[in-house]
Amino acid sequence: MAECIHRLRLYNEGGDRTKVKKVIFQPKNRIPDFKEGLPVLPPHFYETLEYLGMEKSKVCLQTKQMTVKNLIVSEEESLFRSGIPVSKPFLDFLKSCEANANIKNDPALPKRLYVSRTPFRLRGAFAGEAYLDKFMENNGFDIFRPEAYPLIEQLKRYKSAEQIVFAEGAAVHVMELVGSVDANVYLLQRKKNSQRVFKQVLEPRTVNTAYFSDVHELPSLFQHQNLKIVTQGSALSIPDIDKMAHFLQQELRLDGFDKEMFAGQIVSDVINYYRHYHSAVWADETIRPRLSLYKEKVTHIAEKLLVQTDAIKSLVEFGHSSD
Repeated sequence: MAECIHRLRLYNEGGDRTKVKKVIFQPKNRIPDFKEGLPVLPPHFYETLEYLGMEKSKVCLQTKQMTVKNLIVSEEESLFRSGIPVSKPFLDFLKSCEANANIKNDPALPKRLYVSRTPFRLRGAFAGEAYLDKFMENNGFDIFRPEAYPLIEQLKRYKSAEQIVFAEGAAVHVMELVGSVDANVYLLQRKKNSQRVFKQVLEPRTVNTAYFSDVHELPSLFQHQNLKIVTQGSALSIPDIDKMAHFLQQELRLDGFDKEMFAGQIVSDVINYYRHYHSAVWADETIRPRLSLYKEKVTHIAEKLLVQTDAIKSLVEFGHSSD
């Protein structure tokens, strides 16, 4: 979605759209991305297109070779992962989409949002986030889980907030649908290089941005059952405890961060992730070595963090333990 929706500006502003018979979308063509012969579409696919001014009746999902008489290829205006700035005409187009959908600052909606990823801690997250949920809530943030809301409601929440803290995940991409937000945005990364990916998404649309990137990535233990590959996007990361506390105080002026409790939640998440996937990984000889690799990495990281808090000691013991 992030790599194609920016092309829809031309459909809306390029002339007589009634002459356009179909708009072609190319779904992923991997077998697991199909169900009963039909492509599995991203969440809020048609809702997103409607927001961008496109009718469902015009959608053509190309799943095989096809020939057309005339093909209009609109320019790319938001090149994901490229570092190239989003075009101003596209941002202006998004502002018009906001107006059409009545998306504006609502004084009744929360002004401080923490966009949580705790329901997905086994499918790509940073360890310890459950503690962070409670900490942020205690400091006046609304804990927002966008997957429970329609797309338009998500956009209204972001448009109305003054501070938005994202736990890195798919929710950040929804920001690509707003022209601007009058908010400071903070990204708690689970991958060290994510700033390079999300900088062009966030910075043209926000008042200010800040990034927490002091994380240690663990090997993924999640195997895509149909593709038979391990996907690193579903890995767990361990944040630097001292640096997380410093970031929250320095950037958000939040005090009272309990490093012992945060470390305890990290320990729990790291061990639970391992236990959850252990049986499936052990059953496949081709990826079984990842179990020992996971523990080796955990040991290496935990020994570094041990100087920050004794609560991490049990993670060192876990890393040295035998199954």
